Amino acid sequence: MKSMMFRILTKFKEGPNKVRSHITVACVLIVLILGSSTITSQEDDTGYVSWNPDGTRIAIMTDTRLDIINSTTLEIVSSFFPIKSYSTEANWNFDGTLIGFRNDSYFEIWENPDNPTLATNILNIEIGKANLRASSWKPSGDMIALGLGGNIEFRNASTGSLLSSYEASASPEDALVLDISWNSDGDELAITRETGYVEVRDFSSSDKLLVIHQQTYIDAEGFLINPSAYSVDWSHNNEAIAYATRQDIQVVFFSDILSNTLLIDPDSDLFIHRLVGHTDDVLTVDWNPAANLLASGSKDGTVRIWDVDTGEQLSIEKVGDGIDVRSVAWSPDGTRLAYATLPGSPNLVEIVDVDVSAESKLLDLVPMPDTK
Repeated sequence: MKSMMFRILTKFKEGPNKVRSHITVACVLIVLILGSSTITSQEDDTGYVSWNPDGTRIAIMTDTRLDIINSTTLEIVSSFFPIKSYSTEANWNFDGTLIGFRNDSYFEIWENPDNPTLATNILNIEIGKANLRASSWKPSGDMIALGLGGNIEFRNASTGSLLSSYEASASPEDALVLDISWNSDGDELAITRETGYVEVRDFSSSDKLLVIHQQTYIDAEGFLINPSAYSVDWSHNNEAIAYATRQDIQVVFFSDILSNTLLIDPDSDLFIHRLVGHTDDVLTVDWNPAANLLASGSKDGTVRIWDVDTGEQLSIEKVGDGIDVRSVAWSPDGTRLAYATLPGSPNLVEIVDVDVSAESKLLDLVPMPDTK
């Protein structure tokens, strides 16, 4: 076990689109990194991690099987093979009794996933060629949202029956859905698309509460780039969303928005809080469930923790050059962070313990000597 301690010096930026009121405090952030060899297999590539609702189990999706890990001992408590290989995502339902995972054309649900003798496949949905790239459980009830091409379908998780859907309309709204995230109340969804189009919808009415258009831009080599929006997550209080792009992480606080439609210029920060530091595509973001901290993973081979209020990086964990960090996931109490690399990269799943007061405002990590 490696121990690193940092002293956090607190300061705040003034001006619009920053945090409104502050109390200057000092605190200590302690990061403990647990060796990955104790929780990963050398036979398969890892790609996705998720915590069960009470934080006692972690699901690790490899390219051929699912491992359920005891989050305290890091021992495998259950392991089984999906019906279809090369699944890329696995998520627990709201009470941890079911887990669903998908590949590009197939979605399946298993019950009792953490019991090696009772784990049972109970539902399979054959998608065909619809490009299934996103799935998300409703925070309560028996429903799963699936991103099928440019459409979103809401399915009964017991029967697989179609309950309702959002049909894609004209471009850019018909672009491939890359991520779906429910707010904690289960009454609104945030959706990201391949073209960089981001929308927030009321679930019951399907009304678009917010639409964000990211404009294309010219990169350093003179190529026209589609911005993309890969991953999206809600703040713990449902007052903001954060989404990952090719260039940065963008955060929108709903209280700042004067219109339900935003056209985002890459060089403008009006209404947008930008978290800048990654040097390649940001693939995944996860908002801490207890504080305004955001974790991100990127193609640049790093995992970063951000103070959303100030836009500052609090921690950078270097996984390795050329390694894509596919998945980051905070534990339900916000004190631990798990992350995993894309299939095809070296096997790596690590857990980072973050001990920090949710009431503290954090900035500027100043390394201190290692503590024994």
